[in-house]
Amino acid sequence: HYLLRRKGLSLQKTKLISFNIRRQLITMMLKDLNAVVQHGSVKDSDMRMIAVSLDQLALNTVKMIEKDSLKHVHIQAVYKMIEEVSRKLRTVSCDDGPSIAPPPSVQLTAP
Repeated sequence: HYLLRRKGLSLQKTKLISFNIRRQLITMMLKDLNAVVQHGSVKDSDMRMIAVSLDQLALNTVKMIEKDSLKHVHIQAVYKMIEEVSRKLRTVSCDDGPSIAPPPSVQLTAP
């Protein structure tokens, strides 16, 4: 955001770029979920991260609507994208194990 503003882009244009980056990230998540549905499971932490990303995209969309920065077609596309990702998440198995291995134990000894 800062770099775009520093290069002279207007606030509205930088927000539109941010919005489109969020949309692209969700599109990539959807492609990844399609692969996961066929070959594996998703960690609980990944599920939460995806949910937060969807919430952020939805909030960003509402803000853009309030400023009349989006066309109806884009709003529908975002809605369909969020619905599709949510539907995929319901079909993916969730691995409740830790997403990373715990750190090694440290034994301290007094000098």
